[in-house]
Amino acid sequence: MEVGNGGFATITLSDVTVRYWFTADGNAPATLMFKSYYSQNGNLTITNMVKATFAAAPPANVTPTSDTYLELSFPGATGTIGALGGGGANIQVEFNGAQNQTFNETNDYSFDATKTKTYQAWTHMTAYVKGVLVYGCEPQSTTASSSGGAAGSSGGAGADSGSAGSGGGEGGGGGG
Repeated sequence: MEVGNGGFATITLSDVTVRYWFTADGNAPATLMFKSYYSQNGNLTITNMVKATFAAAPPANVTPTSDTYLELSFPGATGTIGALGGGGANIQVEFNGAQNQTFNETNDYSFDATKTKTYQAWTHMTAYVKGVLVYGCEPQSTTASSSGGAAGSSGGAGADSGSAGSGGGEGGGGGG
C-alpha cells in the first residue's frame, strides 16, 4: 500500500496509523503473525520501523466482513509526507494466522482483488492522523448503534491499496 497526503500541510508519518479491516477466520488477534517485507518513505528505508497491532473490531465496526483489524503505525524517525500528494510511503507487509495459516480474503472488508497490482484509492482501508479518522470509511455494524465514520476528509493521510503479496497472507488492501 501507499500512504499519501492529500492535505495542505506536510504530515509526520509517526502521527499516522492505517487500518486494514478483515475477518480473522477463527484466529484470535493474539495468534496472528506479521511481517514487514519492504517499506520506504522517500529515501528513508523504514521496513524495520513498521509496527503492527492486531485487535478485535469495536462492536460498532463488527460486520460479516470485519471482526478484526490490523493497525500499522510508524514510530520514531520515519520521515514526513509532503502536502498535496508530494510523495508517499510505500508499505509492503503480510500477515498470517498461527502456523502460517492463510485467510479467505474474499470475505474481508478491506480486500478488493481488483486493487492488488497497482496503487489505487480504496476507502475500505482507513487512515488516522493523531487518532482522528481522515480517510476512508470504517465498517459499520447493522446491529450496534454508532455515530459512524467520516467518508474521507479535506486533507490528511490516505491509504491506497496495492502490491500483491505472497504466501497466502493478507495485507495492504490486496494481499501484500
